[in-house]
Amino acid sequence: MHRGKVIKFKSSNTCQEPAVRIHFSTTKDFQYSLDRHPEVEFQFVRKGEGAYFINGVRYPYQRNSFLIIKPNEPHRGLPDSECRVEKVCLVFSWKLVEHDRRLSLLKHLPRLTQFQEPTATRITLMLHNIDREIDEKAEAWRDMVTHEICNLIILLRRRNPETKIRRPIVYPVVDEAEAFINNHFKESISIQKLSKNFNISPSRLSHLFKKAKGWGIMQYVRDCKLAEAKMLLERDPWLRLKFIAESAGFPDYQIFHRHFKKLIGCTPSNYRLFQTRTPKSSVGAAP
Repeated sequence: MHRGKVIKFKSSNTCQEPAVRIHFSTTKDFQYSLDRHPEVEFQFVRKGEGAYFINGVRYPYQRNSFLIIKPNEPHRGLPDSECRVEKVCLVFSWKLVEHDRRLSLLKHLPRLTQFQEPTATRITLMLHNIDREIDEKAEAWRDMVTHEICNLIILLRRRNPETKIRRPIVYPVVDEAEAFINNHFKESISIQKLSKNFNISPSRLSHLFKKAKGWGIMQYVRDCKLAEAKMLLERDPWLRLKFIAESAGFPDYQIFHRHFKKLIGCTPSNYRLFQTRTPKSSVGAAP
């Protein structure tokens, strides 16, 4: 099951409209490609196990885990294929944080926390309240959604720490390789070139990278290109698709089209069509 809703709030401080999106997912077999966006993202895992890779760091999650992803951080979910995962994703604009003193508490919250059942239940109820306000659109429902997000952040602040999950060990050479890829993914990159740059064998670098990051080197390069392409599709509806493919580092449009459709679930043109047709003050299915 998957359902999602999108709303946008008018802002007096900018011509853009801060968005709030909420998604409820229940599945036991899904995998996300690398993503990056300008909004804050909350992932609340009610059931299941797996890991999120955020800025190249692996954060293992389990029942009642709460993850915070900040704007423009590359991230990817990797659920345990043997487990059924139930989770809620809440995404909202950083502008809401900037213009509300209560929301500024978000800056002091840990990346990942596992909550005990009473707190987890309260978080679940708050997320359902946000979902219901968006669905019913009663009087002042936008204010109610913002208020409920504030209450959620205050609860997270008051209940931390309950169980903080320790940051895993990292490999310096992997971090250096990842930083190089992040800066050069639009160029021609191979495992052999990377290993030569960092004076390590290709097989050793591949092993350490996959162990630390959760995916292979060339898979990470490809996902960086896809994340770049998605941002270009969302930001400019007039760019030619072939130009977007080239700008994201794909040597051939057909390769770009094939990878995009396989991993994102739709063609680049359909992805952009959905982005541009989403009404600015409506509720609808989210991608």
